[in-house]
Amino acid sequence: MPRNKYIELRCKHYGYCLDYHEEKRKKESREAHKCSKKAKKMISLKAKLYHKQGHNAEKIPQGAVPAYLLDREGQSQAKVLSNMIKRKRKEKAGKGEVPLPKVRAQGETEGLKVIRTGKRKKAAWKRLVTNVCFVGDGFTRIPPKYERFIRPMVNTPSLLTYKKLLGVVAAAYGPATLEAWSSGEKCVNPARWQLAVSQDAHHLH
Repeated sequence: MPRNKYIELRCKHYGYCLDYHEEKRKKESREAHKCSKKAKKMISLKAKLYHKQGHNAEKIPQGAVPAYLLDREGQSQAKVLSNMIKRKRKEKAGKGEVPLPKVRAQGETEGLKVIRTGKRKKAAWKRLVTNVCFVGDGFTRIPPKYERFIRPMVNTPSLLTYKKLLGVVAAAYGPATLEAWSSGEKCVNPARWQLAVSQDAHHLH
């Protein structure tokens, strides 16, 4: 079924027929004669209703709302009553509860930012986490290229400022392949390496 003002839009784009306005004027002038002819032919109850309808049509105030739209504007009595009952139930249920602060639910757009990738920037399946997130101790992140949710990274600075107190235990090499990253194994790769600091060194001041 056609919707919206498609006829008006078409007229705006392409204009009207040359005789449109003349035909419209003639049609409107014929309307009164048609109504008169119809009213003369009608008899009985049908005629009464038709005449009554004609009189009422003139008295319609401007900005009047149809009957089927009346319920949408004002709140119905049943709705007010149901809201009141719901509120009373909540009050009754929450009498013995400990008052806890309500946490506002965050939307997807608030916590995640859409990252577009690819040559034409058409792929939009990646999300950048803009808020603080927590992961477990055994968490091993995959390369950001293959991550769906890119978590925020931060460099954790050492509490020590004196270099000689940092005891180097071993040099651990980062994984080289995607499978190694996800499994958490250590592969020898000279490109990525980190120094493991002994736990005793952290306690020194």
